[in-house]
Amino acid sequence: MEIYEQLLQDSDNVGLNIIENVPFKSNAKGFIYGNCIALSDQLETHNEKACVLAEEMGHHYTCAGNIIDLSMERNRKLERTGRLWAYDKLIGLSGIVRGYHMLRHSVTSEIWGMFSMRQTPSTSSAAGMMATA
Repeated sequence: MEIYEQLLQDSDNVGLNIIENVPFKSNAKGFIYGNCIALSDQLETHNEKACVLAEEMGHHYTCAGNIIDLSMERNRKLERTGRLWAYDKLIGLSGIVRGYHMLRHSVTSEIWGMFSMRQTPSTSSAAGMMATA
């Protein structure tokens, strides 16, 4: 099951209603009001929808009230809290550790590849002389 479908299932389990493809008048990608989450019609992929849905679910779990006005420090903090909840839900500590190991393996493989593919001047000139002979 994809992460988006899992989030839809999780939201249904806690009584959240999800409305997709809402034509917002602003550039907003998602909005939560009470137990209803609206997702913008501008979201094209399941990955985009999963990110926005997770953040809106984060707002459901971590704050209450209207936080649309981001000129207020309190609202910016609550927006960040909802986003951090989403990061933890989508990635979590195990995802960070997996990413670290993948990056470390990738960099190590790349370094070894650079050394094993490198030709010394003597071997490349000898190969060139053999090809012309």
